[in-house]
Amino acid sequence: MATRRLPTGATRQRDGRIQCRVTATHPVTGRRMDRRRIVPEHSTRLELQRVLAELQESLDAELRAVHVPTASQTLGDFAAYWLDTKIRRGDLNVNTAAVRVQVLEQHVLPTLGSMTIESLTPGVVQAWADGLALRRKANGDTYSRATLRGWWVQARTLIRDAVHSVGLPDPTVRVGLPGNAGAQPTRRETNTPTPAEVARLLDYMREHEPQWYRLTWAAANTGLRAGELLELRGRDIDEARDMLRVTRSFNGREVKAPKTRAGIRSWPLDDELVTVLRAHQPGPDDLLFPAADGRHVRRSSWYRALERASEACDLSVIAGPQVFRRYVNSRLFDAGIAPEVVRSAMGHTHQSMSLNYADDLPGAKAAIVALRRGAHAQPHPESTPED
Repeated sequence: MATRRLPTGATRQRDGRIQCRVTATHPVTGRRMDRRRIVPEHSTRLELQRVLAELQESLDAELRAVHVPTASQTLGDFAAYWLDTKIRRGDLNVNTAAVRVQVLEQHVLPTLGSMTIESLTPGVVQAWADGLALRRKANGDTYSRATLRGWWVQARTLIRDAVHSVGLPDPTVRVGLPGNAGAQPTRRETNTPTPAEVARLLDYMREHEPQWYRLTWAAANTGLRAGELLELRGRDIDEARDMLRVTRSFNGREVKAPKTRAGIRSWPLDDELVTVLRAHQPGPDDLLFPAADGRHVRRSSWYRALERASEACDLSVIAGPQVFRRYVNSRLFDAGIAPEVVRSAMGHTHQSMSLNYADDLPGAKAAIVALRRGAHAQPHPESTPED
């Protein structure tokens, strides 16, 4: 029995059914586009041709709606299309898109938005980058270099995509921030956020990045290293002694001892910290800050959320676990707590020290706990990292 010949675009599957498929090339991205539909194996040739025609019509309608950039289009107009495309494709989530829109509207498009894509020369882009060194906050302070670099990276990505879409050379090659752009602290340890900035960051995380709020709150209030925080488990909470035991660290691949011998230590508990630690049911492995699947969260995902929040809150430094360690360390010293207590609490020393050292100095534990009073937002009841 002769095999029935199918029209172009129709192929028979192993189960006998027929797949109808039409394809095209996206005029901007160059990606393959297609439409397909599975139909019963006994469909007639006329029925197959009708399905193929419907699929082609659907694909043609999408192609007609494609915005094809031109060299004479302004960067501002391209930016609107660019962001909309990234959001619809799922390249940006809502929170990231909101931060990017804020940066573009406030710091990039006011200068470059009215210029056509073809007029974006290296000289124009470098002049804009040089102008970043002159930007000031409302109080007259300079922005940190990390903040300015964040603006530059977003502007560079937009410009590169714009010129690529119309076949022009990249004007951002060999262009960058001037050497004197941004505040450069003379000592790394002084590059810390203020209590007001930390409070603003935590408020933002609670509202816009709730899955990372508890972990960020704990980091900002204890100064524990990232690996130490991610490895905290329910059994590490010693409410009888009002202490949080720090005895392990997760480096992204395996659980190990903390970074230093003195890293095996205790941190004083109070009701607020206990509330944060127990606000979510521990995962199957008893982790206090588990991912949605119960395993360790990926610290890179947390870092990206902190970077987004830092830029949205216009902080003087990009927040991260190491920044929070410097912040807590500085606040302990500012409060007049004895240096040996600070070293023990932060796990900085290489010498063996009593894990209960804070109890041996009157008022030290109370002073550590009191640093949190009135400075930060209240704990969030439900927040679980997604990965």
